[in-house]
Amino acid sequence: MSDMREFTEAADGVHGEETEIRRTINFGWDMENFLRSDVGRYLTARAEIEITQTRAEFESIDMDAPGAAGEVRKLQLEIAVRKVWKDWIQGAIDQGQAAQEQAIEQNQI
Repeated sequence: MSDMREFTEAADGVHGEETEIRRTINFGWDMENFLRSDVGRYLTARAEIEITQTRAEFESIDMDAPGAAGEVRKLQLEIAVRKVWKDWIQGAIDQGQAAQEQAIEQNQI
């Protein structure tokens, strides 16, 4: 066998697109389970708390003060960083659900 994909396909007993669909479905389930886990719930809560705190800081900025624009950009970046990981996980969940629908349509599961 020339590469890991061929090995995985042989071990799984499935080939090509079907294997990829199963992997995508499983990865989506893994992400759903992660969000339900203690670590996932902790990270979600921590991000939400920090977003709320950062928004409060944002509201306290004197927009007429020198350097206010830089402070606004800094806080916007902090909020974006705390949101992006959830977007990545949700994207994996959405892809897994789409793969499930595709597999059902193709009678693969």
